[in-house]
Formats: sequence, structure tokens, C-alpha cells
Amino acid sequence: MNTDKIYAEQLANEYALKDNSKVVALRKLDKKAKLPATVFTYTFGIIAALIAGVEMWSWK
Repeated sequence: MNTDKIYAEQLANEYALKDNSKVVALRKLDKKAKLPATVFTYTFGIIAALIAGVEMWSWK
């Protein structure tokens, strides 16, 4: 048995480029779908924090 050759093939298969095009496409689609919600959440949070900060400051 040539165990060195088998081990070398296993290592080569582990580090070889893999075709994950479907996974990559799904991740891109998921990121694109979540973008409007993320933008709204950050915008709403920043505006709410500014309003709350102004309200706290004005009650002195």
C-alpha cells in the first residue's frame, strides 16, 4: 500500500478549489435581500438616538 500517495491525494483534495457557485450565489442574493432592512435599521436607530439625546439635553 502506498499510504503516502493516498495521504497526498487527500490533502490535495482538501485544499483544491471547489465549485461552490450555488452557495456563493445564495450568499450574494441573501446579502442583496437584507440590504434595505439593514439600511433602514441603521438610519432609524441613528435618528432615534439623536432625538433621544436632544430630548435629554433639553430637559436640563
